[in-house]
Amino acid sequence: MSELEPTRSVPARVWIFAALGALALHAGGVALAVAHFSSEDPDDADGAPAIEIGLDVMARADSTFGATPEHFHVDLRLRVTADGRRLADRRWRERLPRLGA
Repeated sequence: MSELEPTRSVPARVWIFAALGALALHAGGVALAVAHFSSEDPDDADGAPAIEIGLDVMARADSTFGATPEHFHVDLRLRVTADGRRLADRRWRERLPRLGA
């Protein structure tokens, strides 16, 4: 057997995991921002005077993927800001066995 083996491609299941992770991070960031700034004031239902608040919300998700002969490595980071203030900053790191891939 030759010492040079063809490079294996990343399985679709890893890409699906990465896509779902990124989608979940973005959805979680938006939900966090909305929940943080939403008002549950009962006076709003009665037509009482209200104040409108405009926000500039940004959710950024960064990811890095790597592999060793035994594992796939996933590093995800989510940062959420509103009007320049940090609301959330979370990082997830996973190591997944290749299972023959």
